[in-house]
Amino acid sequence: MHFFEVYNKTGGAGFSPNDLKYSLAAAQIASLAIQNSLTYGKLSALAAFSQSLALAGDLEQVLEVVGHHLEINFHRGSVILLPADKELMRRFQTPGFPVGSRENEAALWCWEHGQEAGASTAVLSDANAYYLPLNVRSQVIGVLGLEFLPGAWFPVSQRELLAGLIGQSALAIERWLLERKVRRLRFLDESDRVQNALLAAISHEVRAPLAAITAAVSGLLSPAVPLEKPLEQRLLRTAESEVKRLYRLMNNLLSVTRLQAGATRLKLEPCDLSDVVGAALEELGTSADGRQISTEIPQDLPLISMDFVLITQVLVNLFTNALKFSPFNQPVRLHSQIVNDKLEVKIVDRGVGIPEADFDRVFQKFHRLSQSNSADGLGLGLSICKEFVETHRGRITIENNPEGGAIATFVLPIHAAKLL
Repeated sequence: MHFFEVYNKTGGAGFSPNDLKYSLAAAQIASLAIQNSLTYGKLSALAAFSQSLALAGDLEQVLEVVGHHLEINFHRGSVILLPADKELMRRFQTPGFPVGSRENEAALWCWEHGQEAGASTAVLSDANAYYLPLNVRSQVIGVLGLEFLPGAWFPVSQRELLAGLIGQSALAIERWLLERKVRRLRFLDESDRVQNALLAAISHEVRAPLAAITAAVSGLLSPAVPLEKPLEQRLLRTAESEVKRLYRLMNNLLSVTRLQAGATRLKLEPCDLSDVVGAALEELGTSADGRQISTEIPQDLPLISMDFVLITQVLVNLFTNALKFSPFNQPVRLHSQIVNDKLEVKIVDRGVGIPEADFDRVFQKFHRLSQSNSADGLGLGLSICKEFVETHRGRITIENNPEGGAIATFVLPIHAAKLL
């Protein structure tokens, strides 16, 4: 009330010491209110920035978030440069941001010295942008450049906000750079492990089919004892079966190599599931002779967008497992249907099922069932199925059959548009 009395005094009214005291108090209150408003605005901006960073899914998204919030809060373009092969690379840049040799020199100097450079600084001040180091624990991990607008530099409150944004940006960028290094180290470690396992597995698994093929061919070529027609046919079928077994083995090894190198690419085309299943059964060859394999494919099933070769290999591996772990007189059934606009394919067997201890590792490379008596195979089939199905943005699961055996299920999107 006193402040308003002072403010409303007319020219002839006296100005007492109390009036001065009230005026100073009012000015202090107004100053605190302004300061609180600025602080609240700064904290709100930092909170929104932090939330956006938390939602970023990779380094590129982090850089986009940084550039977006700089533009919102400071109304100017920006560039983010990160080291690569001992030089700085522009990883993010807003449209129209100044480029040129002077800008590169200022950014490089900022990175090498860990200090500000460019416009409005004492170093390379004729540059058109202002460059700041991104520091984390006294280490420069990159450079942030801000467009310089003459006559519109930052007041103290905005410089404090800028410092906060830069600090959070540096931490977020460092986290994703470290994540990338960890993934790279894991990849190298996995590659070494796979290479060693492949060499060990090949030396063991390739011998059996080669020995069988050699024995069959030697028997056919032996001049000592003439072979009767049934025995000759049996040896030829043995050789054919082992050649196909060797082919599947090599195909799986090649698939692992491609997956490790990231060289597997989808060749999507509309496919008739009946044709894919037929190709898989044909590839099984004599290993399926005498076995009860039934297929249930609706006549009105639409063409499905898939990579014919990859899904054929998925079916070959699933059928091979079902036959391998089932008694000879037990059936193997394929059932397919459309569920929620997706193709669902089930391979059902009546074999030994999956031991509880193996469920968490059944899709891992080189894992074999702990209760399996079969030495055939590298333990790669299901891991390859998982990779190929997920490359289609599908999913694959395996569960025990309540009637005995196992049920392998994979689901694929119907339309190619959903894979883009």
